[in-house]
Amino acid sequence: MPPVRRAAVVGHGESAASLAAALDRAGVETDRVDDPVATLPDLTRHDLVAFTMPAAELPAAVTALQDRVPQRAGALVAVPGVVGDGERPTDHVARRLDVRAVAALGVGADRCVVASRDAGFARQLRELLRDGGVRATETDDVAGTELDSLAATVASLAAARRAESDQVARAGGGAA
Repeated sequence: MPPVRRAAVVGHGESAASLAAALDRAGVETDRVDDPVATLPDLTRHDLVAFTMPAAELPAAVTALQDRVPQRAGALVAVPGVVGDGERPTDHVARRLDVRAVAALGVGADRCVVASRDAGFARQLRELLRDGGVRATETDDVAGTELDSLAATVASLAAARRAESDQVARAGGGAA
């Protein structure tokens, strides 16, 4: 398994920043690509391309980078949700990018899960994350990891919505 020396984290927000920081701490030269459609970065020297964005943005990002990611690179997909008509994000990336391996990154309350059908790639990513200070485990259950991530996202949104509703109710109750 070739070492990961240079990575691109494609996406924006807290997840992208956290992943980029962990890879930096692990000694990986890490580039951030906030908008791959606008910037069309040169990824020919990258060993890992990580996607961290809402599922609705994944197809455009993958299309923009389709001919820019080298075959020796691996792809890490930290995209909760489904793409298009229900396609899992890792399947979307695997069908469109000619890369050596694809993995899903699931994020739990206290750890990350790296899931790939390629055990060596999963182990390599787990070690990189651990070297970057992240509690990480590995599995070959890609679908389960993606579904767990989706469920965690839905639960988080529901909790935020409930808190918002409670706050509105308290504000309305205080005015009476």
